[in-house]
Amino acid sequence: MRKTIKRTIYVLFGLALILWAVSLSPMEYLIKGVRATYLNGENSATIDDKDYFETDLIYAQNPKPWVQNLDSVLWNPSEETWNVLNDNRTVAVAIIREEQLIYEWYAEGYSETSRTNSFSMAKTITAMLTQIAIENGTLRGWDEKVIKYLPELKGEFADQLTFGDLSLMRGGLDWDESYTHAFGITAKAYYGEDVFGLMMGEVPISEMPGERYEYQSGATQLLGMALEKATGKSLSEMAQKWLWTPLNAVDDAEWHVDGERQILCYCCFNSNARDFARLGQLLLNDGKWNGRSIIDSVAVRDYFTPLSTPFYSRSIWLGETDGISYSYFRGKNGQYIIMLPEFDAVLVRLGRDDSPISNQEMRVPIVVEQMVRDYTQKFEENPIDTGW
Repeated sequence: MRKTIKRTIYVLFGLALILWAVSLSPMEYLIKGVRATYLNGENSATIDDKDYFETDLIYAQNPKPWVQNLDSVLWNPSEETWNVLNDNRTVAVAIIREEQLIYEWYAEGYSETSRTNSFSMAKTITAMLTQIAIENGTLRGWDEKVIKYLPELKGEFADQLTFGDLSLMRGGLDWDESYTHAFGITAKAYYGEDVFGLMMGEVPISEMPGERYEYQSGATQLLGMALEKATGKSLSEMAQKWLWTPLNAVDDAEWHVDGERQILCYCCFNSNARDFARLGQLLLNDGKWNGRSIIDSVAVRDYFTPLSTPFYSRSIWLGETDGISYSYFRGKNGQYIIMLPEFDAVLVRLGRDDSPISNQEMRVPIVVEQMVRDYTQKFEENPIDTGW
């Protein structure tokens, strides 16, 4: 009953917002946002909202399924882990150990082929593509100035901003990160029809880059747009050629674009648990896949080293639970690809709700901490010598 009332309130509020937005042309993005959220009984973006966006397809041109070892029962969630997963509306879990799929579980009608929104896990993908562009000589390095490729960039410190600053969330943007503020810059970027124009017109570089960490989706949007200008390719083209095809992804992926076909670089790479796991396994493999080097092994260490804060590095999150260190891709509503180097394991969790922060110092969500603790305790007597 309470849930029904809540959804009704959201719908009524959404209708009121639509009527108000129609009369204000600068607020047209609200119409799209309201349709995708309030009219569906939600107050923010969801893992299934790709139907409200145009997308670029990223084709699986060289598919090769994971080797499966599902019958071995190497790992099953404990009761405590089950409770945490269910309480936060988990829809998919996939566990890779020694490059074999040893466990998977799905709920609420989702399956191994369901394509859902990564949200900010895409930030790590954008950073990985940037690293590959550096290695192939398109970019000089992380210290290259962004204004070389985005001369329209505004702000007192625009000429100081580097690709590295953006990847470490030290860009100094005038950007207030909020996922529920209907009139905020994050909503405008997500639901608007011209994110490039928004970034060039309304997001100046207002602080000296490199000096202060602040998590801002706009930083990755600038990173991706500058990368596209440097390469002459869209992020979706790069992802298909440099990641999805060599990683033998089995299913096509989608990346949200706006009305101008500009990729939303900071979010919205849609795939499934099995294929998401390939991204984590690539980093665990020192950047190699089937013997081929995709990312330089020295550069891969950046994804496991605290370059920006104790909990954040090259557009990736760092954690520690019970003395076990790990890195993880992280997206809104609790999308995670967790990499455990000591155990040669990748844990993927996709879901509808995020969990509160457990470890305040490292900002680790409860779902991540519980999955890591449960998995490592079961294998603590037999970790893998991975060379890390």
